[in-house]
Amino acid sequence: MRATFALGVSMILMVVACTDEPGDTADSVDPEGVVTTAIDLMSQERYNDIAGLTDTSQAELLLLLEGMPPDDILSTMEEESTVVAANFWEGFGESSAGGLQADASVSAQSEVEIGSERGFVVTVTLPDGRQKRWVVRDSPDGPVIDLFASFASGFAGSLIGPVDRLLTEQTEDGRRLLGLLVSQLDSLGVASDDPNITTTESQEIITLIERISRAQG
Repeated sequence: MRATFALGVSMILMVVACTDEPGDTADSVDPEGVVTTAIDLMSQERYNDIAGLTDTSQAELLLLLEGMPPDDILSTMEEESTVVAANFWEGFGESSAGGLQADASVSAQSEVEIGSERGFVVTVTLPDGRQKRWVVRDSPDGPVIDLFASFASGFAGSLIGPVDRLLTEQTEDGRRLLGLLVSQLDSLGVASDDPNITTTESQEIITLIERISRAQG
């Protein structure tokens, strides 16, 4: 499917409306539309709007990459979730602008299980032939882009150190964050199976999974 990237906020409203219908199932989710809308909004630098298609708790956990103390991250989760998600997409857009703002092809490929929820693998093919895999999850609040399942290859290696510190320090707030990270293990498992990432990136994700899993013991 050739994406025109002209859907804007109307697609967001359509996607949300579909999930509000009585008796609705995951079959009504339009994963291609979700990803196409996100890329369109990114090209317009409308990052606050993309936050509505995001699992904001995942973006907040990635504040660990910035060295933010656990108590500050937990406070942010209560007060500034949309801002944090918007900041994530702004950084992502700046790092990926050359490809994702071009004429890319978006196509849904398969379904995956992410814990108790259904995920939809969407392939974004750039004009130069490179492919990027995004994962849309059918959450109780509606379809969201799963940041850990989609983009862990870009941050897993950098997240190992902060997770090790949480495991070593064992503060109350740190243990709360570790518990939230444990809930991302299924998403990370999906990310590790991405055929488009390198062996090194896959191994970094597997190592991160092993570290986070220690918090379960």
